[in-house]
Amino acid sequence: MANILAIDYGTKRVGLAIADEKLRIPLPLKTIEGKRQQEVLETISHLCQEKDVSRIVIGLPLSFNFEETPVCKDIREFGEKVKRVTNREVVYENEVLTTEAAKNINRSLDRVKSRQSKSKSHFDSQAAILILESYLKKATY
Repeated sequence: MANILAIDYGTKRVGLAIADEKLRIPLPLKTIEGKRQQEVLETISHLCQEKDVSRIVIGLPLSFNFEETPVCKDIREFGEKVKRVTNREVVYENEVLTTEAAKNINRSLDRVKSRQSKSKSHFDSQAAILILESYLKKATY
């Protein structure tokens, strides 16, 4: 069965999550950090082949009025590049507040983890999970 890959795109980090089309349970993948865009695209292309991805959902930070923000242009350009290198369908999902929600989730997790270790987790893959959950709730394919 094919999978759906979600991307929370950022210039410094790219959060990733994946879900099976039938089970629809998003799981985090390792965040891509500190790489040039070409390396990010290559990593995503490799993941699509390795994980049998049929569709890619990219978070789009619309305003609270559901209008495109200045950042949306850059994300759509990135999405077109993803589409070209992966040869997969690319769709966009409104990600308003997903980053903040992911930060809040990770703050809670970090409080628990801080008792066990000093490492901090990034919220990018958690944001990708939230993007994917939002998409899956509406998807009827």
